[in-house]
Amino acid sequence: MNTLSIEEESIEYLKSGISINTKLGCKMGCKYCIVSEFQTKIQETFTPKELVENLLISRFFDSKVPLLINNRSEPLSPTLKKDTLNILKILKEQGIQNKKVIISKLPLGEIDYSSLKDNNVYLFRTISGMPTSVEPFSTQSNLQKILKENLLLKKETDVKIVHYWRPLVRGLNTFPAGLEKLLTEIIPCFDASVISHPLIGFENLTNQAIIIQIEDAIITSMALYNDGIEPSNAHITNRLMKKYMDVIKIILPKTGVKKAEFEKILSNYEEKEFNRKDGFFKQKIMQYLSREKDNVQKISHHQANIFQQGKSNVRE
Repeated sequence: MNTLSIEEESIEYLKSGISINTKLGCKMGCKYCIVSEFQTKIQETFTPKELVENLLISRFFDSKVPLLINNRSEPLSPTLKKDTLNILKILKEQGIQNKKVIISKLPLGEIDYSSLKDNNVYLFRTISGMPTSVEPFSTQSNLQKILKENLLLKKETDVKIVHYWRPLVRGLNTFPAGLEKLLTEIIPCFDASVISHPLIGFENLTNQAIIIQIEDAIITSMALYNDGIEPSNAHITNRLMKKYMDVIKIILPKTGVKKAEFEKILSNYEEKEFNRKDGFFKQKIMQYLSREKDNVQKISHHQANIFQQGKSNVRE
């Protein structure tokens, strides 16, 4: 595996923006997310001041490209929130006008809103109605805090607040009552809502844990391909993508879905989500799956247990 410098790990160019991170790794424990397995130990990179200094001299920096702040972890977690807000403060002091994007599942808590004001901040708040057995922090208490904060943010700042509705997994967060609550009570508290298309094709599976893992692996892999990322050992995001692709390779035989049927699932999703009819991402995934099985990285014992336990492990 190639050894990269901290500078290369902390600042990364994606098609959707420049990812800047003071820490790498996540301990949120969401069952569908591979980061919790891939990088459970939080790796520190730079202080907020050092990170911004490195960003401004980076070959990637462009004043028109959005900055994705601490998106290699949970930016509002107790260990990262201070860094995230300090990054925003320093960028504001430096007069950096780029869009600043924060994607989080957590409330802001009691903070000084000054770093958010007049700073071109876009706050994506992930609320998908998942049970806490899948998303441990997806509690009613956190939801109510987020909705109250949204009202305050709208009143005191110019932050754009976006509802991030992902992932959608049949049998977990697609029940009519839950969807109606999202549509009538939650979406009105946001400036916009981003909804990820659900995958169609795995409805007949009975093991919800397998559905969660393979659907999120496919959705994330295609999103990373769309960002210009390839599965390899070159960079942390490439290695992360490789993990997702290996999950697909390991779990697909357990679904009983045939190759032609699986290709149709990929093509349909690619066209709906990315408006691509050429099947480019599908071809990339199928090419990876056709490689030697010996190249597949082993899944963790934790993931193996999830697959065996099935429904009982993911339902409340």
